[in-house]
Amino acid sequence: MSLNKFQRKHILLYLQVIGVALNGVQHPGDIAAAQDKLKKMADIKFRKIFDLLYGVNRSLDLFTQHGVDKIFECRILSVDKRFRGRGLARELLRRSEITARESGFKVLIFPLSQSPLLNCQPPNKKYICFKLN
Repeated sequence: MSLNKFQRKHILLYLQVIGVALNGVQHPGDIAAAQDKLKKMADIKFRKIFDLLYGVNRSLDLFTQHGVDKIFECRILSVDKRFRGRGLARELLRRSEITARESGFKVLIFPLSQSPLLNCQPPNKKYICFKLN
């Protein structure tokens, strides 16, 4: 089947990635295991950055705070700058929340580096936690 120029352009438009939400699951002990692996890595800058992040995560002890054995984490949320301001990041976060709820999670965490999306900056916090009922 042969496509004309308009059809090819139209199809490519629909295949373009304009936003992404990278979600993950945290369990108790995951951070300690990750820190052990980190010690074996050769890249000193990488180790330094992630050791700092893991240290913050451990100090928060979100599992005890919220009485859960697993946490749904929205790790990366990004929208192509050409498509920002249209509510796409909010939609990605909303869909992440739906996925978390449908998968039985009670807590969803979102790094504060992403907080402009939520129009808030709680003082002295590293994450925003959503209790899912």
